[in-house]
Parts: sequence; C-alpha cells; structure tokens
Amino acid sequence: MNNFIHFVILLVFSETPLSSSTPELYRNCSNHFRCGDVVAGFPFWGGDQRPRECGHPGLKLHCDYNDTAAILEIIGVRYRVIKIDQETKRLKIARDDYESGICTQNIQDTTLDDTLFVSAPDYVNFTLLYACTSHIPINATADFNCSLKSIYGVNSTKGFIVPGDTGPMGCFASATVLVPEQRKGFEQALIDGFVVEWKVDDEGYCQKCMASKGECGINPLNETAVCYCQEPSSSLKECHPLPAAAPPAVAANEPGKPKVSSSKVENHTRVEAFIIQHGSLAPKKFSYSEIQKITNSFADKLGQGGYGSVYKGKLLDGRIVAVKVLSNSKGNGQEFINEVASISRTSHVNIVTLLGFCYERSKRALIYEFMSNGSLDKFINNQRSPEDHQLAIKTLHEIALGIARGLEYLHRGCTTRILHFDIKPQNILLDTNFCPKISDFGLAKLCETRDTIVSMTRARGTCGYIAPEVFCRSFGGVSYKSDVYSYGMMILDMVGGRRKNVNLEMSHSSEIYFPTWLYKQLEKSEKLNLDRVIAEEEEEMTRKMMIVSLWCIQTFPSDRPSMSRVLEMLQGSLEDLPNPPNPMNSATAVRPPQNSSTTSSSSLIHITG
Repeated sequence: MNNFIHFVILLVFSETPLSSSTPELYRNCSNHFRCGDVVAGFPFWGGDQRPRECGHPGLKLHCDYNDTAAILEIIGVRYRVIKIDQETKRLKIARDDYESGICTQNIQDTTLDDTLFVSAPDYVNFTLLYACTSHIPINATADFNCSLKSIYGVNSTKGFIVPGDTGPMGCFASATVLVPEQRKGFEQALIDGFVVEWKVDDEGYCQKCMASKGECGINPLNETAVCYCQEPSSSLKECHPLPAAAPPAVAANEPGKPKVSSSKVENHTRVEAFIIQHGSLAPKKFSYSEIQKITNSFADKLGQGGYGSVYKGKLLDGRIVAVKVLSNSKGNGQEFINEVASISRTSHVNIVTLLGFCYERSKRALIYEFMSNGSLDKFINNQRSPEDHQLAIKTLHEIALGIARGLEYLHRGCTTRILHFDIKPQNILLDTNFCPKISDFGLAKLCETRDTIVSMTRARGTCGYIAPEVFCRSFGGVSYKSDVYSYGMMILDMVGGRRKNVNLEMSHSSEIYFPTWLYKQLEKSEKLNLDRVIAEEEEEMTRKMMIVSLWCIQTFPSDRPSMSRVLEMLQGSLEDLPNPPNPMNSATAVRPPQNSSTTSSSSLIHITG
C-alpha cells in the first residue's frame, strides 16, 4: 500500500518530463502500428510496435480477429478502424458490435470523446428502439425484429428506427447511432462506419518536432507532447530548434513598480475576453460600488451556501433582484465564466434570468431576477414545521413539468447544448405563482448540439443526484442523460420527500433503498402510501410522476428517456406509460452504501409495521 501511495504522489506532483534525448524512445516511436490494412503513427500507439510513450492515452489501438482488424475503444465502446489519414487527421471507424447485424446484445449509445474527436458534418443521429411493447412511434422510418428475451425477459421482438437522439419511448432499450445523411441502407451504413477528425497537437508542437527530424510522443506523467531525438537536445519540442527571437525592448514591469501577479492578470483577462467576445449576449456589467448600492450595503441576506451569500436588492428602475456574491475561494473564475456564458445563451420561462454581473478582481457577483418563494427544497424538506405550507400534488406536477421544459430547452432548444450537471431542489427557484426556474449554472458544460458524449476531468454535481456514469465511466459516457438522472432523483424528492420516518442512521435490517421500495409498490399496483394524504383523484398524477422518475434513474444512460419523452409521459395518460425496469436489477453495485457520503436523504425510507 505504501508503494502505491508513493506512486500516486509521484504521478500527481511530478513535473519532470521524460528525456527528449532518449534514443530508445526515438527508435520505438519511429515504428508504425500495423494491423490488416491500417497503418498508424502519432498520435496512435499500441501493440508491440508503439509503446505508451508514443501516443495519446485515449488513442490506443490493438489488433484483433487474427490480426486482420485494428480496434479502438472509446469510452467503453469498441470500434473497428477502417482508415486513418495522417495528413488530414481523419479517422473512419465503425461500431464493432454492429458488424454482424442490428440485433446486437450490447445495446449502448455511440460514444465520442469531444476532447479528442469532432464528427464530420454530413452524419446524423438515429435511435434504435428494441423490445417495444407499445404502439409504433409516429416518426419511425423503419422497423426490424430482434429477440432480447435473454436480456430483458420480454417476448416482444419489435424494433424501430427513429431519427434523432431520444429515449426508450415505450420500448425496453434504445441506442443512439451515427450514420451518413446520404446512405443506401441503414444496416450497411452501420457496417461502413463514419468519419471523425482527431484534435491532438492543435498547437503544432509535433509538427515542429517532426520537421526537426524528431519523433513525437506523449509524456505519461503530465500528458504533454514530447520530442524524442536521435541525439541529445535541450528542447522538449524540437530536436534542432531555430535560434530564439530577440527579447522585447520594453520589460513587462517598469523599474520601481511591483510585479503584477501573472495568474490574477490571466484570470481577469480571461473574463474580459469573454465579455468582449460575447458582446451584446453578455448581461450588463456593474461595478462593485453599484452592487453595494443595489443591496443597501448587503443589509438583507436571503441565504448562504458554499458559493457565497445571496442578498436582496433593488435596481434603479425599481425591480427587486437577488444578488449572489461569490466567495473569494472560487478559484480562477472558471465557474463564474461558466454561469455567465451558459445563462447568457438562454431565454426561457423556466430558466432564471441573469440581469447583470460584477467582476472586479476578487469581487464577483451575479444579479438575478427575484424569486419570492425561494428554492424548491424548502417545500419538500422533511425538516419544515407542520404549519408550513405543503404543496399540493397538482402544484408539484406543474413544477415537475416546468423543470422538464427548462431542461428540454437547455438540451435541445439552444443553439449550443447546455448540460447543467447540478439539478437538485436547491437549484430550482419558485416565483410568486410557483413557476419553477432552473438556476446555478456554475457546473454547466457547453457543447455542440450534435455532440452525444462529453469529456469530464472530474465528477460534477451533488451527492445523491449524480448519475452513475459521472463517477464511473463503465456505466457509459457522460451526456445530457446525466441531467435526466438528476431530474429523476429530484422527482423522487418532490413526491416522497416529506417522509417523517427517514433515518440515515437506522439499522441495516430496517432500511431499504427508496426507489426499490417504490418500484415494488408500483409492481403490486398498491396505493402509494407516502407521508401525505393523497386524494383519490391525485393518485393517478402521483403514480405517473413516480413511473417517470424510475425511468429517469435507470442505471445505464441508454435506458433513460430524453427530456422530450419525459414531457410526453408527464402529459400523457397513465395507461400509455410502460412500467420501467427495476433500476437496481441491472447494477446493484451503484446502490449507495450505508452511511455513505453519496447517499441522498431522499434515497432511504424506513418501513414500519
């Protein structure tokens, strides 16, 4: 164990690059990876020909099928490599699981790491629906037959092909695939594959290296480009670099003046560049002295969080606002930029409106429209006193619909897809009429609308609401379906969150995972005995919300519906809703362990009697 800890410390903190003059590495990286008709150099590696130091960690190739096919794995999905063009940086790949036909037993979405790849513009998404038990989707372009009884235990063999990226839609499984817009046949298009362009060496380091008669590689310690030379060289980027340019005549700091912190200047410059780049899209900028006047010197505090504090304020035109003053510990301003960049692209009744911001070195604030009823968690938290107002089921249903509309807009309605990554009751604000608005975009991620999978260097979100794939990639790629999972956990909170008998410190024998308990109640068609009096006419609405939530928290992203489908289910009839699979059947390993910090207070229920 001590050796392992030492290795981790060395890996994290070592800044010493590999020697750029190692002749052995130069010789190894001079070799090409060869398998079948595929020949690959940098940034690819693999096999006996090219070791780990010769390529990008996400571009490992191996030879399969008796050395006839090169295989590349991207976020858990195997692809056959059809062609590599080193000049244009283009790669043609095809899903290996569809080589023998559309009836694969490995149903999952096509995954692409957007930090490494950009798909060609003439390809579109389609969704394959498997084991369908309901009516034919209106927009289906074709159908097929596959037996998946061994996996899902259903006799239905019906399958459909629908355009776009959607959820199961009444079927037991779905998979999003990428195919050419112009194609002769769908199954043949899956076998023929699609084209992507890799995004490695965008700054041209390796071009300089190879132009200087070196071989480019990647330092495994810090994943930076390194130039391997035949002979010793003092440069990490070139074997025979050109003479350095003369230094500028004027120094950066005038004599007698203190040096400016480069990191602070860089952070401030980044924010200023954002403001200039987005022009009219950026909200109004306020000075810190104006923020003080708006809040009456921060006299009326509305709340406190890890981000800082929220104060009530008043603009010159009389509008009441909420001013979120960020703490000085917010790092390099990236979360601040995330929030401003994300919310500036939105205009929707269920997204909170950002009216302005302040950024003066360490002074940072965001000005939002004022929401008189505060956050949703205040109305579903079981710690509220009995005299507090309890929302009716109809109101909760309307709130669930509003949040779903807001998320659908973020995922599909914007020109740039926005993934929120922190959907929870605390980030849903309610106006005077209890209209919900999604807020707090500090963890949001922007991506192109056609991107299915996004890259993340660390888990984002709040314990109890984070989708399994966010902290463990073996469950699938991170995508907008991660927001769907968080939404489902929040719906569980909304309908079941006022349970008096929740106790996180109860004995293991008297505790069960709430979604499992709920699934059993639905399975037995029993009346939902939650901690609230539900009128007969509200039972159907409650049951519908529960069914939707269980669909949303399916372990694997491909099994969850899109927010468009969620809206259809919430607004449709209960009879048309297919019962979801038990969320825990597919992977009991994701069940939050007892007393785990990742366990939500709404995840456990104490069953008495």
